[in-house]
Amino acid sequence: MTAQELAKVVIDAVKLLIARKLEPLSSRLAAVEVRTGAIAMMRGVSDPAAVAEVEAMLVRMRKLETLEQRVKELEARPAAPAYQGVWKAGIGYEPGAMVTMSGSLWIAKSTTVFRPGTSDAWQLAVKRGRDGKDAR
Repeated sequence: MTAQELAKVVIDAVKLLIARKLEPLSSRLAAVEVRTGAIAMMRGVSDPAAVAEVEAMLVRMRKLETLEQRVKELEARPAAPAYQGVWKAGIGYEPGAMVTMSGSLWIAKSTTVFRPGTSDAWQLAVKRGRDGKDAR
């Protein structure tokens, strides 16, 4: 790779990084611009119905921002526990993975390769019951 090709790759990477870092600021700036425009409209308008419409728009924008934040929080939550079958040695389990071992159900609290019950990475969810020989 020549020095010019390397420089182009580095420049493109820096541009991408800057764009990603500025993206949240750009959306916030757009929201501020909308609010500023709405306030300017309210100052120049004496019609009560128009002022009420602008105020209603601002209320909807605040609700939308609240909903967007809630969606971000929900998307950031870990996925629901997923049953991975019977525990197998040598397999890595991610947080939320559920496995059975010796008749008990375990949920991984953190990434682990350890056997359930031998480390703090596992939480016992359902303890093995009796064999049920008399089945009443």
